[in-house]
Amino acid sequence: MRVLAVAVFLIACGSKPPPPQKKLCDAPEPGQAMTEAQCQCRDGRIVLSVPRAVELHCEADEHELGTAKLGDRDGWCCK
Repeated sequence: MRVLAVAVFLIACGSKPPPPQKKLCDAPEPGQAMTEAQCQCRDGRIVLSVPRAVELHCEADEHELGTAKLGDRDGWCCK
């Protein structure tokens, strides 16, 4: 019985899930804007610029990860 208890203890201690791995995201080419996929890989969202309007960037509780492009529209990747 004691051997069984030790075996169960050892199995329980050795069954910890591995630590989460960091995502490997493709980087944009130097001087290029991020694609939608590159922004989303960094858990970001794209905020598009609006022509002839006040330039809105990221929300107050977010920070800019870099410039982004969605189709032919320019914007920023915010997280």
